[in-house]
Amino acid sequence: MNRPLALTAAAVLTVSWLALAVSPAYAQRNADDDLQRWNQALDTLAANGMQHIEEIELTLTGRFDVEAANAERVEHDLKLSKDGTQVLASRSDGDIEDVTEHLSLDQVRAALGWLQSGGYRNLSEISADDGLLEIQADNAEGRKVELTLKPGTHELIEMEFERRLSLN
Repeated sequence: MNRPLALTAAAVLTVSWLALAVSPAYAQRNADDDLQRWNQALDTLAANGMQHIEEIELTLTGRFDVEAANAERVEHDLKLSKDGTQVLASRSDGDIEDVTEHLSLDQVRAALGWLQSGGYRNLSEISADDGLLEIQADNAEGRKVELTLKPGTHELIEMEFERRLSLN
């Protein structure tokens, strides 16, 4: 008789945890934590002389992979810690980049604010492509999307939804 009671208690704890995990307050806290990590990564890049971003991606392991250039336009590939506070690796072959289509740190920060105000979360990538911002994140409804925006104005050029396959 104790065994069913223990299983019931475990089931209640699991259901309670699931309710917490999907609550709006929990989702907002995670979105705020996510935004803080991304801003910390940008601070770390700035502290290491990076000014132009080609791509910043959150990997499956939770670390940041960055393609950036410094003030002299020298290209660097960097790996940042999960919290964005440390450069774990940096490599450069000394190539000079054409940074006209890269994003400034301020443009990336502005995009982060725009994403937060729109309810986007679980940001996985921001990149520059033909002078536009490309962003991969979850929208407010939790669907994975790829957004293409004009930097500065955040005018939406294109939105693609990830396709969900049904096995039925």
